[in-house]
Amino acid sequence: MSKVNKANCMVSLKKLEWINGQHIRALVDKDVDRLIEILKPQLKENFPNSEFSREYLVKVLKATQQRLSNPNEFVPHFGYFFRDVDLDSEEAQQVYRDRVQHIPNSSL
Repeated sequence: MSKVNKANCMVSLKKLEWINGQHIRALVDKDVDRLIEILKPQLKENFPNSEFSREYLVKVLKATQQRLSNPNEFVPHFGYFFRDVDLDSEEAQQVYRDRVQHIPNSSL
C-alpha cells in the first residue's frame, strides 16, 4: 500500500475517446448486430418514416468503419447515407455548378 498514490487519478478524455473508437470499430467486424441495435434508436429518431435493411446498415458500417468513433455521432457524421437527395433541387444544381462541373472528366 505504500506505493499507492493518494492523489486523484487523471484520465485523459482523448485517450478514452480513442479506446471507445477502437471498441466501436471492432464491433463492425465482431458483433455488427449489436452495433446496429445501438444505432437503431438514433436512426428511428432522425428518420422516423424510414426502415433500413440489415444488409444496407452493414454496408454503411463497413464503409464508415475507419471513421466511426462514437455511436452518438453516427447520424450527424453519416446521415447522408440515409437521406433522399433531390438532384433536381436548386441546392443540388448549385453544388453541381460550384463543385462538380469544373472537375475534368478523367477525374470522375
